[in-house]
Amino acid sequence: MKGKMIKSFIVGLAFVLGASVSSPICASAAWKQDSNGWWNTEGSSYSTGWKQIDGAWYYFASNGYMQTGWVNDNGSWYYLNNSGAMKTGWINDNNSWYFLNASGVMQKGWINDNGAWYYTNENGAMHTGFLTLDNKTYYLNESGSMVTGDITLNGIKYSFNTNGEKIGLTTAESTESTGTTTENDTVKDETTSGGGGGGGSTSSTTIEDSALPSYSDLYGTWKVNSYISDSGIETNLAGLLINSAIGEKVVVSADKISSNGYSAVNPVVEESILTNAEFKSIWGVNLSKIGISDSKVKCLTITRSENSSQTVNVIATKDKKVVAIVEGAPFKLSKVK
Repeated sequence: MKGKMIKSFIVGLAFVLGASVSSPICASAAWKQDSNGWWNTEGSSYSTGWKQIDGAWYYFASNGYMQTGWVNDNGSWYYLNNSGAMKTGWINDNNSWYFLNASGVMQKGWINDNGAWYYTNENGAMHTGFLTLDNKTYYLNESGSMVTGDITLNGIKYSFNTNGEKIGLTTAESTESTGTTTENDTVKDETTSGGGGGGGSTSSTTIEDSALPSYSDLYGTWKVNSYISDSGIETNLAGLLINSAIGEKVVVSADKISSNGYSAVNPVVEESILTNAEFKSIWGVNLSKIGISDSKVKCLTITRSENSSQTVNVIATKDKKVVAIVEGAPFKLSKVK
């Protein structure tokens, strides 16, 4: 992963990955051009790899030439515009839409953008039309947004619950779409702003489920104890960023999350209850791989209100075990006070 990464998003019960991460390397613009392209001089040499110049990120090949278009760096895909600057957010390439997070990494699977859910296939292309995952059927409209409620397509009425899952019996369905499927079938149940979150699933809630923590149970000071290195979950975070998070303290309140001089005001909190199978469908491993033996957990998805691409997932159990997952990196947290 790119050694860049401005201040990491510090949100969510933890840490959002608190700690200010490694500072980006600042380079003064000293551009040169020849018949083969552009490069950036550094004294008597030239830039290679990722460089931040005048606030934008650029990628230079080993021969020093600036790259454009798609770039694969250590298994992650990035997109550079015609001027070489790294893009974030939604981009359209060859009539397909892709979503790049705040670090520029192309995303796959379910994406929540400004409260709407989208799905991108294994190649990163946004999906439209019917989508079947783990025997559950969803419908993504022509803009890619997941549909809930009733819709009529070609004279046939379909109903979708609040999680976007099709309910009831219908006749033939169109399977046309712009992408393929992967395993991920969990959509959030409840959204709150400023941490007022409370209560888990909106359907089939049991007494056992009600014992699971809500966002308000996380108020207080937390410490990032350790990184679960053997979880088997793939992460985009570099080792330096992971190590810098250990030992950080995060203060969580109703309207703010803060750590090491940085704060996220009025974070958006979405709460859902996950079974072990649902957790595995998202992260590819069982709950036991992050040290949890419970059959159900509370998942709090905490998003920075001013940047919907900066998100942390917090997994909590009824006995108050807490694990924060940041870009696939799971961290154990403990309550300080």
